[in-house]
Amino acid sequence: PGERVTECPTWLTHTTEETHKLIQENLLESAMYGGEIEGEGPRYCPSIEDKVVRFSDKDRHLLFVEPDGIETSELYLQGFSSSMPPYLQDDMIRTLPGFKNAVIQRYAYAVEYDALDPTQLNIHLMSKKLAGLFSAGQINGTSGYEEAAAQGFIAGINAKRFAKGEELVTLRRDQAYIGVMLDDIVRWGINEPYRMLTSRNEHRLLHRQDNALERLMPLGHEWGLISDEQLEQMELSRARVDAEVKRFNTVRHEGKLACKWLAQPKLGYEDVIALIGESPDNLTTVEKRKAEILIKYDAYIKRAQVQLDKRATYETMTLEGVDYGSVGSLSNEGLGELRKYQPQTLGAAQRLRGVRDSDVTALLIYVKSQQKQQAR
Repeated sequence: PGERVTECPTWLTHTTEETHKLIQENLLESAMYGGEIEGEGPRYCPSIEDKVVRFSDKDRHLLFVEPDGIETSELYLQGFSSSMPPYLQDDMIRTLPGFKNAVIQRYAYAVEYDALDPTQLNIHLMSKKLAGLFSAGQINGTSGYEEAAAQGFIAGINAKRFAKGEELVTLRRDQAYIGVMLDDIVRWGINEPYRMLTSRNEHRLLHRQDNALERLMPLGHEWGLISDEQLEQMELSRARVDAEVKRFNTVRHEGKLACKWLAQPKLGYEDVIALIGESPDNLTTVEKRKAEILIKYDAYIKRAQVQLDKRATYETMTLEGVDYGSVGSLSNEGLGELRKYQPQTLGAAQRLRGVRDSDVTALLIYVKSQQKQQAR
């Protein structure tokens, strides 16, 4: 008695045939299906009526019953978002197992918002038509707090730099997830709310959380956001990690290099330290984890770096002034995309939807032939 509850369970329930029948019979009452909303909804969090329509082969959908807090009896029904009118939501929720007597405190609703066409922005998030106007966040067609924060970071930095007459800055696609997002929305535009998914990043093996400081702090320092002392501390930490990686590539146990022991799936850093009997006392827990990742996944990281180096040449190969109609062997779809978006580099062209590998090869041959002609 008197003890404070610090945790509580989350439950699972599911829709039923009765739920699905009720939704299907009243689809036109939904704001989405009744025509009141025209925009595409977020792909990764569809409404319950959208699930019932799109996955009509399923006879149930799982729902998470999440307590709103440890000091309230309210529950949040994750996966049951809806644009149905309240009277139907009351009926729908009581078709769920365990919810026969449920009372809705706040009804679900749909939101439709206007967005700018992000292709009207440059890679610094400044308007191409109105210099000094920067735009960031949901207004650019993205969805999610992280996406908005990342854009606000870039737009905010550049707004200040623009006001001071300084050169604008950005992150490239090969540097960070932020660069991938900016490249996606500014070059391609959006036809649905955009989320920065890991799968969108072809360099995801190199853009890891454990190496974020090493990758981005030098840029932050260059932009005036990171102090000399902070940069120095990061470089000292990186040197300690590099020294530990080097040590694992020289120390042996039973004739086998420590790095080879660590490469085994079931062995971790501390396991191998126990084998070789040596442990540096100047490494933090974070630094040990960084060293472990670099050693254990060395082959994969090197392979990803080779692929990145190959792509890097494409990023500097300009397509300015190219008449795509004169490039032989382009697919019709690829030609249409290239003419529509006018990518500035071969790297940007490679990322366009509808542009095939064969199209990139044709462009590469064309650009190199043009360069040879100009060099004569």
